[in-house]
Amino acid sequence: MREIKFRYRFQHCRTKEIITAILTIEQLESPKHTPEVFGLMWDTLSRDQYTNNHDKTGRDLYERDVFTHDGEAEGWKAQIYFGNGAWMIRELVPDYGIAMLSAYYPDSQCEVIGNIYEKED
Repeated sequence: MREIKFRYRFQHCRTKEIITAILTIEQLESPKHTPEVFGLMWDTLSRDQYTNNHDKTGRDLYERDVFTHDGEAEGWKAQIYFGNGAWMIRELVPDYGIAMLSAYYPDSQCEVIGNIYEKED
């Protein structure tokens, strides 16, 4: 059975501090991980699902991650999203279109450089 987990990003309403939490489906369904745990002072910025894939460094790939690929031209970037019942990529630089994420596996030549919410690593 595939692992189901989500990467949440929360922002504190007063201080604007941003925190990230990785929660499995079991944790989300547990009474001790209800929204009250994070308090009323935290807004949810994003909820990104785990793709069940890793980049070449072993980092988990999540929805909305931006990555590069060793087999592509210098400066090539793509974003992961879920569409048409599958994990897909949208090329960002250059803007050539979309493809299925599975087309880039199992070679694992991808490297996450950030996501749409933060600066690239």
